[in-house]
Amino acid sequence: MRKNLLFLFFVFLPISCIRQYAIMPTMSVATNPVSPIEHNFTFKELDGYFLKNNTKLAKNINFFAINTTEKFEQFLGFAKTMDKTLKLPDFTKNIVGIIAMEPSPTANKISILSVQRDGATLRVFYDIVPTEQEIGYFILNMRAFEIEGQYDGINSITFVSKNRKIDVIYFECNSNSFPSDISDALKNFTGTFKGSFPYINGKHVKVVLELRSDYTYTISQEYQTDRKTYTTTGNWLLSKDMRFFNLNDIYGNVWMMFEFIDRKTVERLDLQGRKMNSSLYRLKK
Repeated sequence: MRKNLLFLFFVFLPISCIRQYAIMPTMSVATNPVSPIEHNFTFKELDGYFLKNNTKLAKNINFFAINTTEKFEQFLGFAKTMDKTLKLPDFTKNIVGIIAMEPSPTANKISILSVQRDGATLRVFYDIVPTEQEIGYFILNMRAFEIEGQYDGINSITFVSKNRKIDVIYFECNSNSFPSDISDALKNFTGTFKGSFPYINGKHVKVVLELRSDYTYTISQEYQTDRKTYTTTGNWLLSKDMRFFNLNDIYGNVWMMFEFIDRKTVERLDLQGRKMNSSLYRLKK
């Protein structure tokens, strides 16, 4: 049995759609600058669990996200405690993250430096420092943290090491539906979207929306009633959770609101952010 697996797991509060998926893979990214954050979160240490020895570890350091009790019990076991009781995470509102290392006879010190939110991404800043202590046998080191905060709109977790190596876990239900951060929005969610909106007497309005990475837009609307085309330009603005964007006129007033459905589709909403008729108000690249 592997006894030197070092892992860190954490729990955080409500995420609306990740409960549909049990465990998500990670994507490693080259060293990158980390963008400004919205706010920090507090966290507390938890004890009493170990990573089961049938867990496959493909890399030296591995990252996972678990959001169901079934998967939690599949990957994590309960260590014996003084009172022989442990409380499971509440997966109706929480999620568990794991950092697991390959076997080594050297002890490692793992530290969580901070937990921060950046748009739709939760960033966990961590550090792992090998000690000079040679154990001579495989050991189990464990650190667990419960993170407190509001997590609506989160679609990924980014683990950031002290030297800025980045590993990203995308939640499957949102991985392509709306941007994970601002750079993702500007790179992958901009472009030219086309379609039509319903109009009076069964007529339609042909719409072409050009969403540019410099936060400007042009929207052209051709009305079937008189065959005239009306073009408007201005600036567009992302919502904090990256799921929606507004079209502002030259005076800064919001006159259209959209939701990202995926990288190639946007849907017009009413000015209160409510859906009208999904099948009739979508534009596609």
